Amino acid sequence: MIGSFTVGSLSVILPFFVVVVLTLFGLDALESMLFSTALTATSIAISVQVLTELGKIQTKEVRLISGAAILDDILAIATSSR
Repeated sequence: MIGSFTVGSLSVILPFFVVVVLTLFGLDALESMLFSTALTATSIAISVQVLTELGKIQTKEVRLISGAAILDDILAIATSSR
């Protein structure tokens, strides 16, 4: 679970550094935030379906991916609602 937390948290935190970079390149702050919020979105349903069809759903790596994606979505919703 700690691996999922780390990966999920970083996948929300790092795109917000994109806001700073895009702002430095001249984009409006609101446009930059919209772009970085789009980067945090994941599609866990599609990922789970593909991994199930490949027969990989029970592996340790998939648990990490799934846990990180779920946490990423929760954090993305929490940060974008402010």
